[in-house]
Amino acid sequence: MSIIGRRRSKVRPNVPVMGIGALCVAALFPFAGFAATEPAPSSSVEVTPQQAALFAGQRPFTWSPDGGFRDLGALPQGLTSGNASDVFNGNLVIGVLTGEQQSVAFSWDPENGVVLLNAAPGAQTGVTAVSANGSVFAGWQEGAEGRRAGLWTETGFQDLNTVAQPPEGVTLTEASDISPSGDIVGIARQVINGEERQIAFVWTPGGGLKLLPNIGDAAFETAKSASAGGFVIGQAMSSGVSQGYVWRDGEPARLLTAPDGSPSEALGVNSSGDVVGSVIGEPTSAVIWPRDGGDPIDLNTRLVGPLPDGFTLVRAESINEEGQIAAYARSETGAISLVLLSPSRGARAGMYVARNLGEVYVDETLQPLSALTISDDGSIAGGCAPLARSCPAFNSFGAEQLAALDGVTNLFTGNGLAAFGGFTGAGLGGFGDIGGTDFGGTGGAAATTPTTGGTGGVGRGTPFFPPVTSSAPTTTTVAAAPVPLPAAIWALLLSLGLLLRPWRRRF
Repeated sequence: MSIIGRRRSKVRPNVPVMGIGALCVAALFPFAGFAATEPAPSSSVEVTPQQAALFAGQRPFTWSPDGGFRDLGALPQGLTSGNASDVFNGNLVIGVLTGEQQSVAFSWDPENGVVLLNAAPGAQTGVTAVSANGSVFAGWQEGAEGRRAGLWTETGFQDLNTVAQPPEGVTLTEASDISPSGDIVGIARQVINGEERQIAFVWTPGGGLKLLPNIGDAAFETAKSASAGGFVIGQAMSSGVSQGYVWRDGEPARLLTAPDGSPSEALGVNSSGDVVGSVIGEPTSAVIWPRDGGDPIDLNTRLVGPLPDGFTLVRAESINEEGQIAAYARSETGAISLVLLSPSRGARAGMYVARNLGEVYVDETLQPLSALTISDDGSIAGGCAPLARSCPAFNSFGAEQLAALDGVTNLFTGNGLAAFGGFTGAGLGGFGDIGGTDFGGTGGAAATTPTTGGTGGVGRGTPFFPPVTSSAPTTTTVAAAPVPLPAAIWALLLSLGLLLRPWRRRF
């Protein structure tokens, strides 16, 4: 069998290819069992410390039906990881970037790139949601006085505690979402008789603050999301088990339980009151709780045709007004793909068409899965692992740069460059449509990666956020680095393939 090809080829005796093959194979044996120290693949290859650190974290991204995956471009110096938490009209993205002992809220648009939101000196910040008109961001700021829920407007950060005026003993610590009608939901800290607990709140500008009540022994601990219909979802603790809930003013709250009592997560809600999330069991499954009540429905059982062998929907993260769901599917190897579920119509109403958008995590055990959000136009925002083949950050590196970073990638893949399956930058492609509908699997759309951004901000439209400027990261040349065995094998096999090509054409 030819080493490079997959066809069986006959080789005439006394042809020099046999000697070349023996020489290259023999060259591999001295390296067996250990890694050698060699110069970097090319003296022209430049890899910054920021690029190396990138592989240890996550990268914010957006996906749109028209443009596919998109990386957000250059990050400010010292910030190497993060996720996108919301998207507005496909062109305004917000989220959180992290670095060593840093957490910084950001916004992004195609004109200005990544812009850090202004904050008190030394404060940590996070932003979670954007308002219906794109002018207000919800999140938090943590400084000397502790964590405070707040809003970023064109005038800067506004502490919600100063405008919502919570009762004594209550501090609003995080704003999680802004409903289309302007309600703010989030998390508060309450101290009663010296004991501290976490509670959920809803604040309506001009309408007052509500602290969500308990349901029997179930205590509301978080408020994650709010919909146009006034539905609020979050997590409650009931008899030591975390359960999702849905609440709307004037109606009894409902715990989103599983029939067997397994823990549940409420992750997304739309104006109809349909809630998506997961039931955490063996196995964990992506589910939907319909507005009309009842038990959760396993979305794996509501697909127009089954998923490919080994794939299971494990988390339904967000649902839009069209009923589309952004979800995660796990392969039998533990890799995680981003999946778009679209409601089927007509005779198959109540079913979903699954479209695999590509692999976004190499191994679910290495990093926590980022929260996802899906807008009404079908755009998705989240975070992905840079080694995953559909993560657009993967496309920003050339083959030589990846080779220089191979020592880093081995920490995650276990077998070096062979795990990449080629440097095409086009992703894995989807498992395609289920049921032969109009939704086709993608081939991992090429990323649109801006080469600038992160230090500008002048000329930004509404809202205006004074940027925190930073110089571009210093680029250094990797002079020498340990080259793991897989990289050496890969290089030798590639060289062998080039040498064999002339003789293969002759026979």
